[in-house]
Amino acid sequence: MPSSTFPSDKIRNVALLGHGFSGKTSLAEAMLFLSGATSRLGVAGSPSSTLDFEPEEHKRGGSINSSFAWFEHEGVKVNVIDTPGDANFVYDAFAALRGADAAVIVISGPDGVEVQDTFTGVVSLFQRKGLVYERDGSGRYVKGDIPANLQDDAQVAIDALVEVVAASDDALLEKYLDTFELSDAEVRQGFHNALKQGRVLPVIFTSATRNIGVHALMDLLQWAAPSPLERAAPAAIDSNGDALDWVASPDGAFVAQIIRTQIDEHAGKASVLRLFSGQVPADGQVVNSSSGESERLGSLFALRGLGRETVERGVFGDIVGVAKLKGSRTNDTLVNPGERLRLEGVTYPAPMMDYTLQPVGRADEDKLKTAVERLMDEDPSLRIGYDDLSKRLVLRGMGQAHLDLAVDKLRRKFKVDVTTDLPAVPYRETIRRKVTSIEGKHKKQTGGAGQFGVCILDVEPLARGAGFEFADEIFGGSIPRQYIPSVEKGVRRRMEAGPLAGYPVVDLRVALKDGKYHPVDSKDVAFQMAGSKGLAAAMQKGGVKLLEPIYKLEVIVPSETMGDVMGDITGRRGRVLGIDTRGRNTVVQAAVPLAEILRYAPTLRSLTGGKGVYTAGFEGYEDVPTNLVDKIVADSPFRRADDDDE
Repeated sequence: MPSSTFPSDKIRNVALLGHGFSGKTSLAEAMLFLSGATSRLGVAGSPSSTLDFEPEEHKRGGSINSSFAWFEHEGVKVNVIDTPGDANFVYDAFAALRGADAAVIVISGPDGVEVQDTFTGVVSLFQRKGLVYERDGSGRYVKGDIPANLQDDAQVAIDALVEVVAASDDALLEKYLDTFELSDAEVRQGFHNALKQGRVLPVIFTSATRNIGVHALMDLLQWAAPSPLERAAPAAIDSNGDALDWVASPDGAFVAQIIRTQIDEHAGKASVLRLFSGQVPADGQVVNSSSGESERLGSLFALRGLGRETVERGVFGDIVGVAKLKGSRTNDTLVNPGERLRLEGVTYPAPMMDYTLQPVGRADEDKLKTAVERLMDEDPSLRIGYDDLSKRLVLRGMGQAHLDLAVDKLRRKFKVDVTTDLPAVPYRETIRRKVTSIEGKHKKQTGGAGQFGVCILDVEPLARGAGFEFADEIFGGSIPRQYIPSVEKGVRRRMEAGPLAGYPVVDLRVALKDGKYHPVDSKDVAFQMAGSKGLAAAMQKGGVKLLEPIYKLEVIVPSETMGDVMGDITGRRGRVLGIDTRGRNTVVQAAVPLAEILRYAPTLRSLTGGKGVYTAGFEGYEDVPTNLVDKIVADSPFRRADDDDE
């Protein structure tokens, strides 16, 4: 049956969730193969996989993006959303999950329930039969009686199932209390209701790579998973940002949300839409209510990995792709012209790690910013910034693996070659003690009109975070008024690169006390130079301190790993500020130098088995310990050679 002909009540949208390498993609590949959607059983993380189609996924051996596929089973279209489980990439799944009405949580048997080589079949509580599978990966099975050694346990499970089902509906409960029996149809309908209510959580044992038990899961999805008609309308806001009550229905106005953006170097950009109300307009004319821009939806298609099958019309509850939208991105809402309803988007957490990007050639430099923005279209959890010290573009992501693979995509998809580095730590410099009556003098004679300016400065340190103050304390006109701003400008320019390691100078007060000028040779540039030289002399006499940025960390970790995490923080020169309990987790508040946490994300994942998360925010500057200053100065790429003539 072509994908375009399925009505809304015959659609199931199912997300596969689980930890990285738990078997989600293998399970999806098995369902595609069993349904006939693919002709072979694809291997996750390999070129044979339908869903792991990116070269970076083949290199890594696992999923890094959410991907989509569909298959038909017993007259129902099942849209599968295969999500990455690695913490580096899991946030990519958040928007994609907007498309799901049900979830299959995949747990790896060897890591959880121990199911090994003796696994050959399952007991179906609904059919009350045993299913024994061939071991050749074909998915074929023989249905028979429940094995004798499992009959007692199976009966206990069947009784428990019927009781839960009965409790989900008053009419079923009344009948069950009268007869202690329910028909198969009643059990199934009650189970469907109980599943929607969250009163039952079925457990299905499968081996995806050997195709055992997968057919039973497909059966369950077909009749037990909710259809789009049973999903409540998602939260929406109006043009003023206020909450909006609205009704989603197959016959209502068109409302869709972009839940994923895919960019292929050959096929171009594809936007994946979940239709939450109505149908795609026949003329394709819609408005992006998130940006206000008009868009036209061209040919629609159903996705199966990179494969595309034309869809004649987009119906309520379906997931479809469309190519070449102009400015619409993941999370954006598409509506009919004149409508301003907007569905709430996913809020992504703050990035946990940064890379600076240096173009290899001039052509790469010209393309870099545009390429990174297109990369962010595909992965909204990436951010872009700018490093003032190195004058380089900054790519921000959830960890080292996330950034490394993003850079790989940058090179492959957008043909931009870059080198990467960690951002320079933004150290700062300041004066140690107050100095007074420091002369800054600039005198230059080149045969014609010369340059002459003298300023007398008092310079003193200010409190951390106070910034910079310039005070005009001249009396008697020793410097003409028009040149006083020139002195300040020269001081500020000198503050851009301190004398110790070339980092900006902060937290000081400069008072202009006196000076000299020449009626012919004095000019703006002369007093700029005088101010610059005056500050340089003051810093030399007053001494220079190196300051480092301190960040406040909130680290959420499983309680059993708290000791290792706190020991690691202490080893990074951090101070633990507080500890709290949040369910089974421990929340650690700490203050840590930025230089010590540039690669903290992969370390935290290692210490906590991928279960720890953290946020970091700038707290302030503190003195660098004396024993570290010389190395930081020696390693600084910003040290300047003073030039009196500049």
